[in-house]
Amino acid sequence: MAGRRSHKGSAMRKHLAALVCAATVLGGCGNVTTRAERLAARGISDDRSVVPLTSDAGAPAGAAVPAAGSTVGAGTAAAGQPGGGSAPAPAGGEAMPAAAGGSGRSAASPRTAAAVGSGAGGSGAAGSGAVPAATGAGASAGRGPAGSVTGGPAGAPGAAGQPQPAVKRSEIVFGSFGVEAGPLGTISGPAPAAIRAWVADVNTRGGLAGHPVRVILADDGGDPARAQAVVRQMVERDKVVAFFYPYAIGTLVPVLPYLEEKGIPVLGQMGAETLADYSAAVFQPFMAADKGTAWGFMLSLAAQTDKKKIGILWCREVAACSLVKDGIRKLSGYKGLEVVYDAQISFAQPDYTAEVLRAQQAGVEILMTFADIATVNRVAQSAHRQSYHPILSATHNMQHTDALNYADELDGLLTYSRIPPFNSPKMAAYLKAMRTYQPKAPVGELGGAAYVMGQLLEARIAPLLDDDPSPAEITEAMYTLHNETLGGLLPPITFPRQKDRSEVNLCVIPVTFKDKKFLTPASEAFVCAPNWKPAG
Repeated sequence: MAGRRSHKGSAMRKHLAALVCAATVLGGCGNVTTRAERLAARGISDDRSVVPLTSDAGAPAGAAVPAAGSTVGAGTAAAGQPGGGSAPAPAGGEAMPAAAGGSGRSAASPRTAAAVGSGAGGSGAAGSGAVPAATGAGASAGRGPAGSVTGGPAGAPGAAGQPQPAVKRSEIVFGSFGVEAGPLGTISGPAPAAIRAWVADVNTRGGLAGHPVRVILADDGGDPARAQAVVRQMVERDKVVAFFYPYAIGTLVPVLPYLEEKGIPVLGQMGAETLADYSAAVFQPFMAADKGTAWGFMLSLAAQTDKKKIGILWCREVAACSLVKDGIRKLSGYKGLEVVYDAQISFAQPDYTAEVLRAQQAGVEILMTFADIATVNRVAQSAHRQSYHPILSATHNMQHTDALNYADELDGLLTYSRIPPFNSPKMAAYLKAMRTYQPKAPVGELGGAAYVMGQLLEARIAPLLDDDPSPAEITEAMYTLHNETLGGLLPPITFPRQKDRSEVNLCVIPVTFKDKKFLTPASEAFVCAPNWKPAG
């Protein structure tokens, strides 16, 4: 009898063990879904093959999985990020409200091929602009040791309160490159500093949905050949999964055929590369550089002055200057605005008296200059010495703390912004991050946009990624954005599956530099090109 009871008890224990095993499969003791199943639930392909990003139809794929790098220390994800959502497409010239932004931080690093993130500036308080803790697929329950996250993707089957096994989340390595010195470096100055700020800040909040983040930055000196070399090194040796907000001036477009071939996406750009609007590798959520820059000028002028006769001084050093000049000429007649004069200039000129006198003789009332802020100031000085006081107009890079040094000559300058202006209360978190991590670096619109790009990744893209994301996953995740406004920091953004993305965003916020402040309409609303609507 005793033997039978023992046998019966053993059978019962085996039965219970089987039930526990079944519960484990269905419950929270472990995540048994495959990578493909997890990604499919988020609408992302698991394809890791290298498929060129050149097709005008079909889903682009990506390159091989990056090798894991060193681990970045990270804190707990904080709340308080901008909300997302969609907004209706505006009619031509219709205002659209902007919304609150977030914050980011960084540690300084050398200019050439410097890695930021792993062990760099990884400590400090989380910024007030943290992305909302990821919800749904891809969210993690907490941090484990040395770059791991506790728990599988949120929404995975599991019993409430059951501990999850630690899941290793790989480091995400981005690349970025551009000019950091000389006159062109003055233009791009706020961008690399903001990238460093965002990397350090996001890592204090646990990285991108638990993935530590590192960005490798390189100063290409404005040399296309050097850019080719550093980009190849980042892709082939450093295994970057994407390029984050290149601050390139004339060096992004030459590397795009290579990036398209390798399936490596470019996430945002500074806006100095007009032909980048025609690449399937480039996901630019901000105003398009080609048609967008031309519309940015015209929309800004139409909203802020009743003067109509335009003169354009366009730079010799950057190819995009000529293209933008041609684009503005094509829009001549919009709201009565008319181009009556243009001339090519150089950043190196000490004086522009001859050009401004010819503009005055042509009846120019609004004098546009495509250049760095010091050059725009010398143009203004040359005009004012001749008792000629046209309305000054310049590109979005004028929104820069250096403008305060030229306030006397540039007071009243009209420009535009691709995001809420950097000194807006809506960008307070960006400023806080810069004060904390880059206190000596310049601050401006170009930097604010880099930070907003980081917010977009943190809030909308990171929750879709798996434990070891590939370029293909990031590419596909970008295609999931549909009329995305990031809580109003952007107009509604959708990326079409085609190479021509020149009309993804044709919206700006008009800005006036007055009394040492960048001023906007009270609503800080976007105005858009006539008949513009979000792609798709």
